[in-house]
Amino acid sequence: MGNSKTPGMSTIRVDDAFDVKHMEVSLTASHRRIGALNVFLSTADAGGTPDGSVVLKSRGLGRLGNDMIDVTFSDAATAFFPEPEEAAPFSGTWMPSESFFSLTDGDSQEAGKGGSKGAWTLHLDDVAPNADKRTIFLRTWSLKLCPEEPPETANDAGANDAGANAAGAGAGEPAVEAQSGPWRPGSVIGGGGFPGTVLPGTVLPGTVAQGLASEPFEDMHEIASRAILLYLYGASATEFHVALLDRALERSVFVLKDVMGLPPLHPTVAALSAAKDHLDAFIDTVSVREPLKDRLTGALGLPGLPDLGGVLGNLAGLDLPGLGDFFQGAGVLSGLSSGLLPSLFSGLTL
Repeated sequence: MGNSKTPGMSTIRVDDAFDVKHMEVSLTASHRRIGALNVFLSTADAGGTPDGSVVLKSRGLGRLGNDMIDVTFSDAATAFFPEPEEAAPFSGTWMPSESFFSLTDGDSQEAGKGGSKGAWTLHLDDVAPNADKRTIFLRTWSLKLCPEEPPETANDAGANDAGANAAGAGAGEPAVEAQSGPWRPGSVIGGGGFPGTVLPGTVLPGTVAQGLASEPFEDMHEIASRAILLYLYGASATEFHVALLDRALERSVFVLKDVMGLPPLHPTVAALSAAKDHLDAFIDTVSVREPLKDRLTGALGLPGLPDLGGVLGNLAGLDLPGLGDFFQGAGVLSGLSSGLLPSLFSGLTL
């Protein structure tokens, strides 16, 4: 069994053929923004034909925290990988974002079809903007494959531990530590209700959804969505509140897609997702302590927009499918109609 390793990707080839009924993946990796990583495991049979894959950690989980140290993904865990960066560096045992069941279900002894034999490849992909400015270091990883009725020694680093020659494999089942954030993927915290205000310091309920790639702004839906976010952003010049806005934007996308059922290509969902990508790039490349005008110009990506105050003044009359209902009662649209936002940015020319 050999390991071919490049930064962010490594393959373990398993020659032994047996039915796999339980599996775990452990890894140690260095990266300055774990939330930007999509970590997944792919398989190929002995002939090299790709079979299946599972996502171990979705983008967004871990947020701005750095490094994963002795992290294990197991269906036997009781909590998902945490979201808050305050938990970094991350260490513990968590459920994968997608269950290993799709890889262990089946009658074949080929990898990805219920068996062990074949290639198992761990991928760590930086899927956030400006990925070329961040480096992924996959230090070590191990793959544990267990047959249906393992002997007593199967939990030791022995013949039944397919990752025994990879650093991190050891004796005994890894302890399941119930480490989690304030929410679990697929759930909505806060009692299922929406917050009464949408301001820095208030986190919208929900979980994280991967944003779409950024596209040029071509309609008022996108400008309106960006302006709402800039209102939140412009209320503070601290990195803390910028991070809160980044988080609130992800939750907005989740609620619109997964709670309200809007499709990913819905104009409002696409606009918010694009804004999230722009904001990610903004956080990575621009100091939040620059003058307000420069910050707004960089975040908007609309240097040709003559008067932001005028755009904000028109927001209340826009038809924002889904978004209007979502923010109803949150004070945002009512604040627009009362002139709060136009007065905040009146006279500002980009």
